[in-house]
Amino acid sequence: MKKIGITGNIGSGKSQVTRYLISRGYKVLDADALVAEIYYDPDFIKEMTETFGTEITSVDDSGKAARLDKKAVAGIVFNDPAKLELLNSTIAPYIRKKMDSALAEYEKTEEILFLDIPLLYEKDMQSGLDAVILVYCDDNIRYKRAAQRDSKSEEDIRRIDSFQMRQSEKLSLADYKADNSGSLDSLYAQLEEILKNIENCKRQTEKKKKNSKKR
Repeated sequence: MKKIGITGNIGSGKSQVTRYLISRGYKVLDADALVAEIYYDPDFIKEMTETFGTEITSVDDSGKAARLDKKAVAGIVFNDPAKLELLNSTIAPYIRKKMDSALAEYEKTEEILFLDIPLLYEKDMQSGLDAVILVYCDDNIRYKRAAQRDSKSEEDIRRIDSFQMRQSEKLSLADYKADNSGSLDSLYAQLEEILKNIENCKRQTEKKKKNSKKR
């Protein structure tokens, strides 16, 4: 199975890309969806409360911590890079475990799988992937988009973005680049070219495997 990462800085438009891929019949594994599940994991809740305190949890009717409060966690780490790094390092093993489990299931049915991982390069998660697509656009466009989407100020978005690897650095690392500064039609046309390349690479790999078996 070919595993293709999708990443991009805040406001770049990764969701538009994943929606298009899904509409084309491809499967997308969403790292943020895995994180949402982890916030209900009792072991993770325990580890997080030991690190950040019980004020980051919400409780069920029995008085037990039922889940982590995302807003409370964000309030703690938002302006503190050290605590943000602590949060990321705490959650990373849980994400990897869930991702490995999901990949094992997809291996049974899929030939190509896309993985939407916002902090792919920041967390050095590109190993094991066959290629990475970077979704990018002009910084000012990203900040405006994200501010409108998240009901935050552009200053807040810039601060969040400052915790991520620079977009220019990611452009030098990615195998494929999708410029989302223009229209959706332009973005989709770029994605079609990328898909064509990925499908061709898959066919070439399959051909090599068949030829090696004949020898």
